[in-house]
Amino acid sequence: MLILALDTSGDVCSLCLSDGPRELSALRFRHERRLSEQFSALLDLLLKDRGVTLSDVEAIAVGLGPGSF
Repeated sequence: MLILALDTSGDVCSLCLSDGPRELSALRFRHERRLSEQFSALLDLLLKDRGVTLSDVEAIAVGLGPGSF
């Protein structure tokens, strides 16, 4: 199962693509108050790194907490 996990609740944000327990690709970045500007480009980069599209993702996991998303 292809899972997209994201956490934007802190100064360092994370995007991860996994196939069950195995991490396929991950990005960790400081958004420096520009998360809305950076998020979609970084998500696209993560997906392209593995040759998949958002429609290939079967589940989305999110970290709950304060943050923009």
